[in-house]
Amino acid sequence: MNIRIRPSLIVKRDAKRFLFVRHCKNEKKYWLFPGGGQDTFESMIDGAKRELREETGIVATQFRFVALRESMNEKAGKHTQFPVFEVLDPDFSNLSVGVDHRLEGIDFFTIDEILKRPFFPDFGEDLEKMLTGKPVEQFKTLPWKE
Repeated sequence: MNIRIRPSLIVKRDAKRFLFVRHCKNEKKYWLFPGGGQDTFESMIDGAKRELREETGIVATQFRFVALRESMNEKAGKHTQFPVFEVLDPDFSNLSVGVDHRLEGIDFFTIDEILKRPFFPDFGEDLEKMLTGKPVEQFKTLPWKE
């Protein structure tokens, strides 16, 4: 079994709005933080920069570690880790939807708006805390949800 590492990025447009990407996978549509799989021999930060640029056109150089979440499905042989970072210096000048076939859109939402939408992975109450900069448990295993 391989462990998939998917850096996940909190991008603030202003004090109340945050950037999310919409994916469609296996006919399921959901929102998530921009980010994606880290390539072999790619540093985590380089992977985060690349995925942010590929999915949204945003360029950034400064990040702050927020937390690590993971989800496992032993029966299916899946294990994904989500290191979550806040992007400190997003350049929105080339904001656009990336070319990945799973990407259906990008949008900015308030906390209340994103909590009403399907969000993956299910960070539960930690999602609001992460977005508002409140302390969260640094490492947590989440239940696997398809």
